Amino acid sequence: MLNTHIAGVTIVVPDPERIPVPKTRKAIERGVKAARRAEAAGRDAQEASRLRHEAAELARLKTAAILDADPDAELGDPDELIRRAEAHEKRAFAEWNARTLFEQRQVGAIREAVLDERAAWAKHAVADASTALATLALALDTAREAREALYASVGVAGMLTRLAVDPSAPIAIQHKAYGYTFDINPAIEGLEEALRNAADELDEIKAALKGSTGEKPKRARKSLSEAQGAAETAPAPVPAALAEPVAFEMGADDD
Repeated sequence: MLNTHIAGVTIVVPDPERIPVPKTRKAIERGVKAARRAEAAGRDAQEASRLRHEAAELARLKTAAILDADPDAELGDPDELIRRAEAHEKRAFAEWNARTLFEQRQVGAIREAVLDERAAWAKHAVADASTALATLALALDTAREAREALYASVGVAGMLTRLAVDPSAPIAIQHKAYGYTFDINPAIEGLEEALRNAADELDEIKAALKGSTGEKPKRARKSLSEAQGAAETAPAPVPAALAEPVAFEMGADDD
């Protein structure tokens, strides 16, 4: 996940290599590079300013030392060191200003690219989200089976341990009374609810996308069991560019 600032604007998107639309990917990569270079130029400018102050102090001390040795000595050009430092500072600040302006322009370029490729990126995002939902539904079934296996196997181990001490003990699954507990159900129920909520949200997004293109919305979301079947027959997923949450925020200074 890329969470960065470009010219003071928050950009939260997948890592560039996971963005499936080329213009947007290139614009974001360029913006990130511009922001880093502008930041480095700012540091260089501040360092040049510090060196200029040091040069002024050094020139003052050097002149004083010459006069200490010979009050009648002819002084050369005590400002030469200062002028060189000032020239360096001026160049550094000029580069900083230029790179800052370039960085600011990238914000508009990124927004333009995202809007141009919105429809294509949305298709990838919906496909990836549908695949992820189906995959998680299958994982949920696996979790349910593993839950039963864990409960039974730990219980059998407890029964056999008890029988080793008391051969007449019941031949029945036993768990330690008032001891260690492991309840997988809350986790499974939480995942079930999360999948339902994610499916509902995805359906709302699909309906909004259909409405924006004038297409007729399809029926409501599939059940989890239908999603599992889809995962078994689905084609290979699109590169998971948008499997993680995506945000694109523009600050108040965005033109």
